[in-house]
Amino acid sequence: MKVAKQPDMELGGAGSKHPPVTLDDLRASDKATITRKEVAAVLEVDPRTVSEAIESGVIPAISVGRLKKIPREKFLEMFG
Repeated sequence: MKVAKQPDMELGGAGSKHPPVTLDDLRASDKATITRKEVAAVLEVDPRTVSEAIESGVIPAISVGRLKKIPREKFLEMFG
């Protein structure tokens, strides 16, 4: 039996049920943390660029095992 690939439910795009993530979406959200992909969508950059910004300390992040999660409120503070 073949299993269809599930669309990325965090971000919008082809085949997604959700529109692209915007800064207003993050402000309206109640999530404690956001992903690299969500940050990349807001900033319109590649997720690897977000990873570099996390490693250099430009974007605040916490480690959860091997994952890096970005505190939503701290990220939003960067935009005033």
